[in-house]
Amino acid sequence: MARTDLSLLADLTPLLDEVRTWPAVEERAPGTFYCRSKPFLHFHCNQHRRRADVRTDAGWVEVDLDDSDQPRLRQVLLAEHQSRVSPQVSQ
Repeated sequence: MARTDLSLLADLTPLLDEVRTWPAVEERAPGTFYCRSKPFLHFHCNQHRRRADVRTDAGWVEVDLDDSDQPRLRQVLLAEHQSRVSPQVSQ
C-alpha cells in the first residue's frame, strides 16, 4: 500500500500539527515522521482504508483511521514518543 497524500488526512491536521511540535520529532517528508532519527509515523490510504503506521519497540503497529480512532492514534503516538524521548531528556 502506497503512502498517502496529506490532503487525504485533512481531518488529522490538528494532531499532525501537534506532533510537529514534539521534541526530537522531524517530518522528513509530508506525513513521514522520525523521532531521534528513527522512523516513527507514516500513513497509508487506498479506496477502502486509511491507516497510520506507528513504530513501537515491538515493531510497527497499524492504527485504522476513522473519526472514532483519532483519540486512540493520539494515545499511541504520545506513549511511543514519551518512551523514546523522556528517558533521554531526564538524564
